[in-house]
Amino acid sequence: FSLIYRKTYCKLQLEWLTSAECSFLGILSTVGSQVSLFSMVGLSFVRLFVIKGGTKMPHLVTKTDKVVISCLVLLIISAANAIAVIPLLPHLEDYFVNGMHYGQDIRMF
Repeated sequence: FSLIYRKTYCKLQLEWLTSAECSFLGILSTVGSQVSLFSMVGLSFVRLFVIKGGTKMPHLVTKTDKVVISCLVLLIISAANAIAVIPLLPHLEDYFVNGMHYGQDIRMF
């Protein structure tokens, strides 16, 4: 994409910002950062529970523990996808996208 928009980005800015490629890259970036954020929060809670538990002997991971962990991972991925995709829904789009406004006395080209 840099070959297409290089040297002419200012002229083609609106075309790029409204393109499917830009939306896809935005979703990809947002999902990655949100999964990272939610995972760090989850790991912080795990550390908190380990510290709170003191020096007790760790127990073996049970089937219930595996189900809880799987549900939490699914919740993290679902929340990250929702945060990334909801702003692109047509009826909610105007609530999330910053508008561009240039005064009449400003000439872009």
